[in-house]
Formats: sequence, structure tokens, C-alpha cells
Amino acid sequence: MSIPSLSSVPYPEYASGSYGANQQLTPVEQQQLSELQDQDRAVRARERAHVSASDGLPISGPNYTYKRGPDGKLYAVAGDVQIFSPPSNSPEQSLVLAHKLEQAALAPAAPSSQDEYVANQAAQMAAEARRAEEAQNRQQLYNAAGGGHIDTFA
Repeated sequence: MSIPSLSSVPYPEYASGSYGANQQLTPVEQQQLSELQDQDRAVRARERAHVSASDGLPISGPNYTYKRGPDGKLYAVAGDVQIFSPPSNSPEQSLVLAHKLEQAALAPAAPSSQDEYVANQAAQMAAEARRAEEAQNRQQLYNAAGGGHIDTFA
């Protein structure tokens, strides 16, 4: 099965995004276009910030949701970057991972509600890691003190 080229698409000017390029836009369409262009820039900047701040964590994306403007071109109106948290073997690793996730979530100048949710999840992960680290330290102290055993045969 062959994939049709743009020249074989019934309306190639629409497929190429140049639909309406030769037409004059109304003032309402010009306003819509300006808003879409602004939104596209903001969405792309936000997702680039997430990618830049991922600090070596495995990511997928950015992925965008598009809307066709009155000029026939596609503009990003939403986006996401999936950051995967690898399993950690210790509370210390979990703490570092949580810090990286929180930084990546809050990287944009104006974090979204989803960004803030992820940052809160990362903060909870950090709190759990600190509690686990404290428990581990208490256990080590307990073990170093002979496990709570008092030798009365000295």
C-alpha cells in the first residue's frame, strides 16, 4: 500500500497549511490568529522548559495537540512531556529523583495545574523518602547499640 503524496490529496493547499493564505482575513480571524500564535509560542516554551529541566530523566515528548487557525496552519494549543521515574534502590536515590521531578514540573515560568499536581506528587515522594531515610538511620543506630540488648553479665 502506498501513501499518497500531497500532490494526490484532493485539496493540497489545505493539506500544506496554505489554505486561505491568498484570502484576506477578517478582523475577528486576525484576532483569532494572533491568539493562536501566542498560545502556540507559550505551549512550546512550556514544554521546552520541562524537557530542559528533566536533568537526564527518561522522557517522552514533547507531544502537542493542534488546532487549525483561520490561515489553515496548525498551532499547538496544548502539550505534554512524560517524564518517567525509574525505580530507586534507596531513600537517597528516591530523594534525588523526587527533587528532579519537582524541578522539571515547575520549570515553566507559569506552571499549569497539572504541573503543580506533579510537583506536589514529587514533594510527597520526597517526604516519604526522608521518612524512610530516618527510619533506616534509626535502625542503624539501634543495631549499632546492640539491638537494644543490655548485657548484664559484664
